[in-house]
Amino acid sequence: MRRHSKVGSRICAISALVAASCVTFVAAGSASEATFGTDRFVAGDEVTVQQAVAGDAFVAARHVRVAAPVAGDAVLAGGSIDVRAEVGDDLYAAGGGVRIGSHIAGNARIAAGSVDLDPRAHIEGSATLTGGRIGVAGAVGRGLQVFAQRVVVDGAVGGDVAVTARELIIGPNAHIDGELRYRGPGEPAISAGSEIMGGVVRNGVRDPRDYDDWSWNGSPAGFLLGVGRFLWGLGIFALGSVMVLLMPAFTRTTTSMAGREPLPCIGIGFALLLAVPLAILFLFLTLVGIPLGLATMFGYGLLVMLGYMTGALFVGDWSIGRFAPGKLQSPGVRILALFGALLLISILRQVPVAGPLAITLLFLAGLGAWTRSVWRALRPPRGATTA
Repeated sequence: MRRHSKVGSRICAISALVAASCVTFVAAGSASEATFGTDRFVAGDEVTVQQAVAGDAFVAARHVRVAAPVAGDAVLAGGSIDVRAEVGDDLYAAGGGVRIGSHIAGNARIAAGSVDLDPRAHIEGSATLTGGRIGVAGAVGRGLQVFAQRVVVDGAVGGDVAVTARELIIGPNAHIDGELRYRGPGEPAISAGSEIMGGVVRNGVRDPRDYDDWSWNGSPAGFLLGVGRFLWGLGIFALGSVMVLLMPAFTRTTTSMAGREPLPCIGIGFALLLAVPLAILFLFLTLVGIPLGLATMFGYGLLVMLGYMTGALFVGDWSIGRFAPGKLQSPGVRILALFGALLLISILRQVPVAGPLAITLLFLAGLGAWTRSVWRALRPPRGATTA
C-alpha cells in the first residue's frame, strides 16, 4: 500500500472484518458492514460492492464481487473473488479462486487456489501471484512474479517475469519486455508467436550485477521460505485451536491482558526475546550446561509459537468482541476468528515497513501476555504459606 502511515491505525479494523466474516458464516446471517471515514468494511456470505468506495475497501465473504470502483486499496478474502471494477491503488486478495477483469492502478498481491487475469485485466504496477493454477491473459505493467503448479502467460508484461512452477506455458499472445526466468523440473512450453525481449533463463544463476528484487523471491530458497511460512501458520492454527478447546477461560484471560496492558506485555516479550537466547548461549559455553541448554532451546521455540498464537488469538477475540460479543464463549467461533486473524497477518506481511512492524509488536504483546498469565496462574496467592 502506498499510504503506509495509515496502515497501523487500521489493523484492528481489518481484523474485525475478517473475524466478522467467520462469525457470519457460522450464523448464516446477513452481511456486516461498517464505514471508517471514506473506507468501507464488509463481511458476509455473498457480498457485492455495488456502490463506489471513496477510500479503501475491505471485504471478506464466501463469494466476493467488486462491481463498483474503489478509489483506494482493495483487500479481499473469500472462497471466490471476482473483481470487475477499477481499483485506484493496490489489490490484495486471498481465496479459493480469484478472477480479475478490470484496471488496477497499483500493484496486485494475490494468493489463491486459482488466479485468472482475463484479457480485460490491466495491472499498472507489479503483480505477485501464488496458487495452484495461474492464468495471465491481461496486462501487467512493471513485472510479474508467480509461484504455482501450472502457469499460463498469454498477455503483455512490461518488465521481467519470474516463474517457479511445475509447468509453464507461454502463449502466442505473450509479450514480455524483460527477461523470463523460470525454475521448474522441465522446459517451458513457448509458443512461436510469443515475444520475450530479454531472453529466457532456466534454473540458472544470473550475473551478480543484475540482481534485483526478484533474485531472492524467484529462487528455490524463496519457494521454500513460502512453504515454511505456510507450515508455520498451519502449526500456529493447530496449536491455537487445541488451546481454545482445552483452555478456553485461560486463553480468553490472556488475550484480554494483551488488550488491557499492551505496553507491559510488549516490554516483557521483548525482554524474553533477548534474554533467553543469551541464557542458552551461556549454558552452552559452560559445557556442563549443554543438556539444559538444549532443553531450554526447545522450550524457547515452543514459547515463540505460543507468543504468535496468543497475538493471533487476541486479534480474533478483539474482533468477535466488537462485532458479536455474545459469541466470545463459543470455541468454534473463536477458532474461525483465529483462522481469519492468521489470514490477515499473512496479508500484512506483504506491506513494507508497517506490516512487519505491526506483526512484531503483536507477537511481542502475545509473548508477554502468555508469560504473565502463566506466571500469575502458577504464583501462590498472596498471604499463602508453604510447608
